[in-house]
Amino acid sequence: FITMSAKSETGYTPVDQIPHIVQGVRNAFDSGITREISWRKEQLKALRRCLEENKETVCFNFWELMGLV
Repeated sequence: FITMSAKSETGYTPVDQIPHIVQGVRNAFDSGITREISWRKEQLKALRRCLEENKETVCFNFWELMGLV
């Protein structure tokens, strides 16, 4: 499993770590651990419904977080 904790003092992933990270992601994909596109689309549709149903609360909390209310 890959973690994204290998960061330099600048907060960016060191260039020499990138090939290892990419290979890990490819291995995970090739293993079949990832979900089908249909599942991903359903998750996005559910997220959209949730946001639409809670639009006022989400917007208010965002505005509050940004110090606008």
